Amino acid sequence: MAVESMVKDIATVVGLVVGGCGFLFGLYQYYVDQKWKKSEFAARQLELLESDQRLATVCKLLDWSTRLLPVPEEYQALTAEKVFLHNWVKLMGAMAPEEKKGAFDWQEMLYRDLFDHYFDYLERVNHYISIRLITTHDVANLRYWLEQLAAPRFVTEPVFEEFIQAYGYPGVLELMGRFGIDLHRA
Repeated sequence: MAVESMVKDIATVVGLVVGGCGFLFGLYQYYVDQKWKKSEFAARQLELLESDQRLATVCKLLDWSTRLLPVPEEYQALTAEKVFLHNWVKLMGAMAPEEKKGAFDWQEMLYRDLFDHYFDYLERVNHYISIRLITTHDVANLRYWLEQLAAPRFVTEPVFEEFIQAYGYPGVLELMGRFGIDLHRA
């Protein structure tokens, strides 16, 4: 009877150890799976800079002093031109708040719409970081584009700060801060 009881106790202990190991392995698999999903999500956010035509255009605008670009289809009703020449003087004029500038021509409207979309994108990325869905490390490639917003290399004066503040994009400033970039001192 004592041997039977001892065998049952050993079997119970072995069962608990095996069950515990299985549980821990399951937790580990869950952790790895969640990490992988976060990584895939972050990669999709970065891929948007190429696959979303408006975001890709903004990257070209930030990366070039001048460049000939096609007029997007939705703006072709506003102009007979098929292409437009991007330049920073025109872009800077477009980034002025409405109260200061008044009317905008079609190219300035295009710039404003593109950067509205871009800032919305950056706001979403900041939100994903703030809820710990992803980390700044996961989207480290954004640093370059944030630096171009803070201190564009083709102009000496601030371009985007007033627009960002006037039209309520605090998440863009917060995202820059997460990367150690200060728009105010750029």
